[in-house]
Amino acid sequence: MKRKKIIFPIITAVVIAVAVIAAVWYGMNTVSYTKGAVIDGVYVNEWANFKFDITSWQPITDEEYASYGNENTEYGFMSYGTGTGQQFSVCFEDLSVQSEKYDAAGYSAELVKVLEKSFTEKNIPYSIGEFYETVVADETYCAFDTDIGNGKLFQRICVRIYKNRAITVSVSSTDNAVIDETFKSIVAVTE
Repeated sequence: MKRKKIIFPIITAVVIAVAVIAAVWYGMNTVSYTKGAVIDGVYVNEWANFKFDITSWQPITDEEYASYGNENTEYGFMSYGTGTGQQFSVCFEDLSVQSEKYDAAGYSAELVKVLEKSFTEKNIPYSIGEFYETVVADETYCAFDTDIGNGKLFQRICVRIYKNRAITVSVSSTDNAVIDETFKSIVAVTE
């Protein structure tokens, strides 16, 4: 009888401890979706867990935002750089409205189809590289590179699927070094 009296409080204490730990963990990992915001010259998105300095980029206007994407896509940040052909965008597509379920590679394949159609219709020479994994702000993304106009413009597109949204980060430039440096400048919010 005495053994049951001792075991019951221990089990109760363990259950309470697990519940507290789960509540803290859940509370720490439930940042609601947001498209992010610019704070003191830094684009910050806690939900997507990245941030980057935008002082060398010229954000586009709200009116220009309206001309991009579709009703299921939000642009967190879109801008033109100071150099020719530079563009930087971060967008989020709500995949919950899609009948198809995508992983990052599947979503990237759909993006490639859209790019190929656009380039072909406009008679623009292009090549699209193979998919590869890359790390952006401590998270794994599916990436691919494009060469548009036979070396006139380069673009890297990185895709991550998170909580039923496609996170797409795209940088284009006439210089691959600018693309590399831009992606290196994107860091985790937790850093």
